[in-house]
Amino acid sequence: MQVTGNNISFPHKSIRLSMDGLSFFQAKAWKRIDFSAKDLQLNQALARLFCEEALQDVTCANIEVDFPFTTLIPSQLLNKQDALSVYKFHFPETDSTQLVVCSQEIPGFNITLLFGIPRTHYLLANKLFQQVQWHHHLYNHISNCLKFTKQKGETQAWIWANSSHVHITVANNGSLLFTNYFPISCQHDILYYTAKVFEQHQLSQQHTPTYVMESELAYQILVNHLALCHYTNNYAHC
Repeated sequence: MQVTGNNISFPHKSIRLSMDGLSFFQAKAWKRIDFSAKDLQLNQALARLFCEEALQDVTCANIEVDFPFTTLIPSQLLNKQDALSVYKFHFPETDSTQLVVCSQEIPGFNITLLFGIPRTHYLLANKLFQQVQWHHHLYNHISNCLKFTKQKGETQAWIWANSSHVHITVANNGSLLFTNYFPISCQHDILYYTAKVFEQHQLSQQHTPTYVMESELAYQILVNHLALCHYTNNYAHC
């Protein structure tokens, strides 16, 4: 099992491989290359990674991915020997022999994020860069939700979305109540699944603070329906 760190000690370039495009941090801003079609396996993103001129001289990289096959495990129950078995139990539909299983602990909450990276992507990226550290985009999403609900002693909903799925997390006073992916085919699905989660957990459209992370489209859809809807753009790894 590849154990990732939550902070990187060496100078690095922050890169995101996603189903929607390739992004990297340059000149104090994100440069984004959008794809016209969904790249479910991130193959197009990986190919562009090799071709992008601005990344040719990069030696150290922090690569963030948004693969949907990820799960949360109590940290004290997880060890390197069992990580692959735990992953296979949660995602029997995946070919675990073609994956490198990574973990990322959320400090202070006894939770570890477990996710898989296609072995081909892992090997090619490690060949392209001298040093690579892998992260899952949900690390920021979930850790921020837990941290801010604990600071304010309240219940909050945090929402992240791209063109293929939406991820919704609910926490109360630092305790995780719910987190899950939902596949979407149109922008109205974001509102539908948000409404279902609000109903399931008896959240209030008028009184529950809701933070939409990095997805401006999702924010534009939800701000008209949720009184305490906020947009946040947090790049903790950069």
